[in-house]
Amino acid sequence: MDPKNPIGNGVVIDHGNGEFSLLAHMQPKSLRVNTGDAVKAGALLGLCGNSGNTSEPHIHYHLQGGPDLKTAAGLPAPFSSLIVNGKPVAKAELLKGQTVTRGK
Repeated sequence: MDPKNPIGNGVVIDHGNGEFSLLAHMQPKSLRVNTGDAVKAGALLGLCGNSGNTSEPHIHYHLQGGPDLKTAAGLPAPFSSLIVNGKPVAKAELLKGQTVTRGK
């Protein structure tokens, strides 16, 4: 648990439209990208870890309106092509308690 470094080892992706993805808590020294790199969907960015202000390994993801977690407002993060609670969904914002798998 490191409250002074809440993200730990992480990546911020600038989507170029005022939206930024934050992926946090990755394993130290596991990042596969550097500042300024262009990334594509499916690219390996780093490995799941337990860095920053967290008590167990996981990847924290959210969408925000700027590059800095401390000053950027959170944004809705819709996902596409899902099966939510057993039903195909074209696009959805996920809610706690839902069962979700990848759609076709």
